Amino acid sequence: MSMIKYRMFVLVCLVLQGNALAQPGYHLSALRFKVFYNGEDFIRRTEKDLVLEWRTNKNTDWQKAFVQNGVFTTGNIDAERHPAEIKIYRRGTRDTMYISTSRSLDHIPFQPGHFVFDRNTAPLANMHTFSSVQITNQHWRYFSSTAMDTLPLLQKQRFVYIDKELYPHDVETPNEKGVQYKGFQKSEHIKATEEDEYEVCIELGQLYYAPALSSSVYCIGYLNDLHKEIKDYRPWLLESKDACRSWSIRFPLQEEDAQLANINNRGFVFLRENETTAYITYDALGNIVDSFVTEAPCNSSQNIFLSCDTDTKLSTMQGVESSSPYMSNGSSPHLFHRRFTSDGVHFVSMDGLPFHPNAINRQVLPGAEEKILELNAGDTYAYLTLRRNKLVLLSYNYTLVSNDFGNSWTYYRNGLLDGGSWNFIWLDDNTLVNVTQEYADVIRID
Repeated sequence: MSMIKYRMFVLVCLVLQGNALAQPGYHLSALRFKVFYNGEDFIRRTEKDLVLEWRTNKNTDWQKAFVQNGVFTTGNIDAERHPAEIKIYRRGTRDTMYISTSRSLDHIPFQPGHFVFDRNTAPLANMHTFSSVQITNQHWRYFSSTAMDTLPLLQKQRFVYIDKELYPHDVETPNEKGVQYKGFQKSEHIKATEEDEYEVCIELGQLYYAPALSSSVYCIGYLNDLHKEIKDYRPWLLESKDACRSWSIRFPLQEEDAQLANINNRGFVFLRENETTAYITYDALGNIVDSFVTEAPCNSSQNIFLSCDTDTKLSTMQGVESSSPYMSNGSSPHLFHRRFTSDGVHFVSMDGLPFHPNAINRQVLPGAEEKILELNAGDTYAYLTLRRNKLVLLSYNYTLVSNDFGNSWTYYRNGLLDGGSWNFIWLDDNTLVNVTQEYADVIRID
């Protein structure tokens, strides 16, 4: 891994990179719109009643969209940088609908008024529900130009891992909606440099938390390349005693592929799968106290953090949490769990993981699966997690929360992610923390 120097322009680039991941770079493409009138698909009436026109600049002339495969289609435009202005009207009447959007919309209920869509609100307009499932706040009144901010916004309390004097103040702007800077706590995984800058010396990776065993959160980190001729790829154990607000370095591990499996009265038990699969126990000072070979780690009582099951994940009623490493260039991929259950009988699953997920399904009887939600959001990544009966779907631009195992959902704008960092862990049933290399975002989800 190469040394990371954090300067203000690098931070800005990271944010832009995150947006690029969600919607890859600027390019010319057509926008498509499907319009309904009194619940009826427009295609049965468009030649008689409805017209859709578009433009990308208020000083240019309106152009009529053409119909292609049952959808109004514009010409090729750069809507990400220059949102399109859409006008829909009924011939022979004054009923006109105005829309400003950078995204295609596939279920427009025709109604007079002015409506605005951005990356945080357009996904909600495109979502479809099935089998009596509902999104409780999916209504076009939330998209009115005068009511956009009525959609709930998840607040993030941001705890930065470096001294405030080193942190670029321009990053802390009033326009960063939903972010409250709560503290600047020096963390041992970040070091100051001679140029009054800072660099990550150990990159934070997978998180582990078992409150019944320890009040601390633990992390597996990897040493950065600090101009050494020989790169050290061994992992390090880090500890946070303040709920991920800062990190201290405990000790290095001898195994490159070590994963934390358990915590007991003797110390920390790690699973090593290189050459031979073995459990290795370190004491509190980092000394190896014992090791033994295992042939079936997934069935071992030693293994509480690793489920060894990438398909079905039970709810976390047992009070053991582990994260999947954040997703960015050069990082390990997420351990995506496709199916979730709270009782071993009823299942909710997400299709399309890990890339371009689009649908959530429900299984109530063996072999009988039904679709309950189509996202239609064009997500590059989305992440589904479970707290007891509470399902939480995290994306770059929005968050969906269900407190009844998928029967109804609440939509939150703004999402939780910047720069592709995905390293979530639950501190309790309502508190989620996303750990990045520079800061931790603590989010309350009731």
